[in-house]
Amino acid sequence: YAFVAAPTAISYDADTEMFKLEFKPALALTNVNYVFVSLKQKGEDMGSYLAQNAFGASFRVTKSLFASYELWLAKAEGVTSCVSSAKVNLDEAKAMKPHILALAVIRPIQPYTSETETFKDPTFRNPHESISRKQIIYGRGLGIRFYDRGSGRTLSSCP
Repeated sequence: YAFVAAPTAISYDADTEMFKLEFKPALALTNVNYVFVSLKQKGEDMGSYLAQNAFGASFRVTKSLFASYELWLAKAEGVTSCVSSAKVNLDEAKAMKPHILALAVIRPIQPYTSETETFKDPTFRNPHESISRKQIIYGRGLGIRFYDRGSGRTLSSCP
């Protein structure tokens, strides 16, 4: 399986005509055996309603849904980060820099996927109700490839 993610860092040296490309996932705070990368995040306005507290005070509550999708890579198995370089002339580099992405190639591992959902109830001080959903895919990293989304050209890879 392969998942598209943003590189952690992209820099270009015009003198050497070299890109330096980095993919370094963050430590998973809830499980020290994994590093993770965010694949996608989205927020959605779910409208509002009129609420009342126990003292009869009314207030408008807004509702929102926040969803995130993460790829968790086992630290003890496979490729979890990549720093590489690619030789590209200056004109090409200017055109492709905003379109460079990382492709994380993985083999799924148990527990394969998980989902958590968190609710935040509104209060008079903070009249906002929210639902946060996080979906996680677990894997062993087989490789990272950096590519130009516009042309499909692979710039470099690890291993």
